[in-house]
Amino acid sequence: MPAAIMEYGTGCRKACSFCLRWGIEGVEEKLIDHDLTRRDLLSIEEDTIRKYQQLTL
Repeated sequence: MPAAIMEYGTGCRKACSFCLRWGIEGVEEKLIDHDLTRRDLLSIEEDTIRKYQQLTL
């Protein structure tokens, strides 16, 4: 079954010693605008994702 992965932000202020994310992206969290994230999700044309969109958006 197809799946979608969407990133809606970068960075992490927790800076855990075991995690590489904050080391790569920095400790400042930057969230992508909610409307832009929603539009991106709605643009996915996969049937299984569309069914989920109808239930949650």
